[in-house]
Amino acid sequence: MAFSTAIQIKRISVEEQEAILKKKLDFRLTNAFAVAEDNPQKDINRQLNLDLCKGTTDDPASGFIYWADNFTFIQHPKAKTPEGKNIPFALWDFQEQAARENIKAIEEG
Repeated sequence: MAFSTAIQIKRISVEEQEAILKKKLDFRLTNAFAVAEDNPQKDINRQLNLDLCKGTTDDPASGFIYWADNFTFIQHPKAKTPEGKNIPFALWDFQEQAARENIKAIEEG
């Protein structure tokens, strides 16, 4: 099976990407407090997160993107301390675009 067209990636500036990354990491931290064990609204917030990870009919890739941006980590292989090994992972803009194209191809067959 061959792809009919190449994925066209829209480039953004480094400054735009850094602003997006900061916004994602800020949201991730806020979300961590929202689902924390001592938050009285944790059950509602956890269910909301679960629903957001599923995506929508109109945008099935949104679930994967939400999950990747909020719950995945990468490991730094040369970190000096165990605490420094786990690094929050967030998709770059071009990775989001590629994910959308790939999930669209899967959905459409």
